[in-house]
Amino acid sequence: MLKKTETTSVRKIRLSYSRNKKAFTGEADMEQRKEPYIQHEEPGLKKYCACGLSKNKPYCDGSHHGTGMHSYKVEIEEAKTVAICGCGQSKSKPFCDGSHRTL
Repeated sequence: MLKKTETTSVRKIRLSYSRNKKAFTGEADMEQRKEPYIQHEEPGLKKYCACGLSKNKPYCDGSHHGTGMHSYKVEIEEAKTVAICGCGQSKSKPFCDGSHRTL
């Protein structure tokens, strides 16, 4: 859920996928945030959105099915706070590397 102070923009993304005669082509609005998602995580497997289509960001809700994309699966070893990329430009996804500062 977005806080009132968070800044976002929307960009069009084009998805195209073809594998084993199954095909998906389409356009979607992908939210592009100007800051990361700061999450306190407990130990366990986490699945973070990689496609930008999830309605439950930063977590994957399965919206990528049929696109050929997969979620980022991360095993959290101990309780900690993490910064998950919200702009889509990080070189260390799913974690934030500060790339949003150049947008």
